[in-house]
Amino acid sequence: MVQKSTTNNDQHHFQLYLSQGAREGALILTVAMCIFLIMALVSHNPQDPGWASTGSNAIASNYGGRAGAWFADVLLYFFGYVSYLFPLLIGYRAAILFKNRRQRKTFHWPMFGIRVIGFIMTVLGATGLLALYSISGLDDVSGGVIGSELAGKMDQALNLSGSTLSLVSMLLIGLTVFT
Repeated sequence: MVQKSTTNNDQHHFQLYLSQGAREGALILTVAMCIFLIMALVSHNPQDPGWASTGSNAIASNYGGRAGAWFADVLLYFFGYVSYLFPLLIGYRAAILFKNRRQRKTFHWPMFGIRVIGFIMTVLGATGLLALYSISGLDDVSGGVIGSELAGKMDQALNLSGSTLSLVSMLLIGLTVFT
């Protein structure tokens, strides 16, 4: 009887050890991904070979190399300057995970889905607003392709004031749900 209790206790400790290690590993990978994305976005050069163009540079000047140039090009093409929010929002979630690392929680798929919906709403609201307004110093593609399409459709359906109200609401609701 004592032997069986010891075996169960050892298995429980092993499962806790694996769970803690997996959480810490995921945190390290998330932080590394955020740093890589920031490096790639900050050092983006349109002359680098990327997704939208082959570029004129044979060697990528991007801090993330060819992969960084490609990722930065894709993100900036589709999401515009909102791409800079991606590493910040993902880093925020990583910080929350780090803060709660000692709490034992199981993965909750419905909550994960709600957080993803909040992230999508935040991105759509921000890209739409950037594309809808010409903020001083920003070009007309500051919201990316997604923002331009969304702002165009919303402007046709709701006019400028209705589109602004809807996009600001979407951005704020998305931030609330995501965080």
